[in-house]
Amino acid sequence: MMGCPPDLAANEDRIAQLFSEPVKLSREGDALALRSGRGELQLAPVTDSAGDAASQPAGTVPDTQAGGQLSGSYTLTELRRDGQVLETSAFVRPVTLSFTRDAQGRATLGGSDGCNAFGGAYEWTGDSLRLNEPSVGTLMFCAGTENLPSLSAALNAAPTLTRSGDTLTLSSGGVDWVFRHD
Repeated sequence: MMGCPPDLAANEDRIAQLFSEPVKLSREGDALALRSGRGELQLAPVTDSAGDAASQPAGTVPDTQAGGQLSGSYTLTELRRDGQVLETSAFVRPVTLSFTRDAQGRATLGGSDGCNAFGGAYEWTGDSLRLNEPSVGTLMFCAGTENLPSLSAALNAAPTLTRSGDTLTLSSGGVDWVFRHD
């Protein structure tokens, strides 16, 4: 099973609440669904490039910056739509990106969109970041963010990335997400 990025510790309480009541287990395709009166958790197998079940290492090794690859964690400092700075106080937690490589050398991206957690494998295509599949993440409704751009949608749209020193700008559909390396 795929492990969660370290910044998802807040989800531990929600998972514990899920198990505070009797849980029903069902299989939906290759995924397992656990449901109780307190919520739902879906688990999907990790696969390798051939689509076969793969083991996920206990930890990940940091990505190096060799070959232009990003590494480390980034936190959102500014969000702009068509050049106008947007108010981001509605986000309930920091908006973050975390770039790593697993033990097999696959580039992975995880983080938080200010409400939900997400993660997935990615690759570089020119100056764009392309997710190998749509990102996997939580799907909580977060009041006050419905008029803000979606980081997950931007990531799924093969955004353009530019770097300047410790600043990383992710651009997609007229929206610029400006991050600073932690």
